[in-house]
Amino acid sequence: MSVNRRTFMLRAGGAAVGLSVTFAERPAAGRAPASAPTAAQPALAGFDPRALSTLVNADPEFGLAAREWDALVHLGIDDFNYGVSVRNGRVVEVAPAGPGSDFDVRIAGPLDAWRQGFGDYGLQTAGDDADHRWPYQAAILRLAALVRETLGAPVPELLSDEVDREFDSIVGRYVYVRIRGTQYRVYFEEAGQGMPMVLQHTAGSDSRQWRHVLEDRELQQRFRMIAYDLPFHGRSLPPTTARWWTTEYRMDTQHLMDSIVAISNALSLERPVYMGCSVGGYLAPDLAYYHPDKFRAAIGINSSIAGTLVENKGKPYESRFSHPQNGTAYIGSRMYMITSPEAREAFRRETGWIYSQGGPGIFGGDLYYFSVDHDLRGKAHTIDTSRVGVHLLSGEYDPTARGPAESLAAMIDGATYDVIEGGSHFVMSDDYPRFRQYLLPVLDRVYRERA
Repeated sequence: MSVNRRTFMLRAGGAAVGLSVTFAERPAAGRAPASAPTAAQPALAGFDPRALSTLVNADPEFGLAAREWDALVHLGIDDFNYGVSVRNGRVVEVAPAGPGSDFDVRIAGPLDAWRQGFGDYGLQTAGDDADHRWPYQAAILRLAALVRETLGAPVPELLSDEVDREFDSIVGRYVYVRIRGTQYRVYFEEAGQGMPMVLQHTAGSDSRQWRHVLEDRELQQRFRMIAYDLPFHGRSLPPTTARWWTTEYRMDTQHLMDSIVAISNALSLERPVYMGCSVGGYLAPDLAYYHPDKFRAAIGINSSIAGTLVENKGKPYESRFSHPQNGTAYIGSRMYMITSPEAREAFRRETGWIYSQGGPGIFGGDLYYFSVDHDLRGKAHTIDTSRVGVHLLSGEYDPTARGPAESLAAMIDGATYDVIEGGSHFVMSDDYPRFRQYLLPVLDRVYRERA
């Protein structure tokens, strides 16, 4: 089945990161299944509940993700409603249900969204977070994918080709960096020689996202590329000289900028090129504004002039991603959802896998900068691109930054902007060949202008 996913995803907008969430009480023991059929409930033509049950129970991914899961899942497909009863990770019944039936998790949307989407793009998901959505998000996503398959919309899952080398050229080591008076042991990897370039990972992740860029042999001829793990991320452990476990982790604009400047100084880098994605993409214009003499150019992937919740600055901040019952498996599944459906499945899964290894509360703490503290309103237009180049790229499938990044670029005289067709929020990690087509012209320009 040929599907114009790009058109659908753009129409779906920010569904991937802004799903409406409601809470439902956990069903009482012994309650009748929500899937119990009634004579008045119509059936959806072409949808076979028994085939779905067989497909789900034979699916190894669902079997792994749904272990020990007992749930009543309500499917809303147009005006048709079905109840899926899951017991100990296996579907025991799929049957028509009433629109007001009890549920632990509900996934609903128009038939178009079911047939053309990915993950739960375009669908509304509701339910019990602590007992169901957080621990079993991967199972919920897989169930939605299998429903799509029964509706005639299978999604190809392409793996990667083997590489043609025995060793990568990337070399990793640690450097001791003092940030705001505290000494950190910061891990970094590097490859190449020439103009220095530092690479900032996304919120709650680490430098492994940049492995494809670092291993680009053509770029290695002109750039000394350095990808680091911020303290508390990846292989950069928390400090050993502070009682960090007594304070909630939270990243703000000044702390983030101080960290990148300190790491660059510790490595004796002379005005490196800066490139970052997501949180790192937001940071690009901040560095161009506050530190134009410390960087030759700032390249932001999926940037914005301000955070989506910037008006909440000064108010109590809480993130569901810092909730003690919200594990990193949920975060990894959510980030997998905003990879590109046109990318190879192996690299989409790898992106989610890296996220599933973050420290508790770190992703939510990074989102304080991303959502609340980043704010260049009334300032961005004064950035002087004769001192520091500004270049912005946005993934076409990215639901958070395309419009804001375009508006930001228009405010900065001399800045460049482009949309990566088919690219996602994590385009450098889930689809590097696609990203490379848009990155090379930017780096060619930076090299010519700033060498």
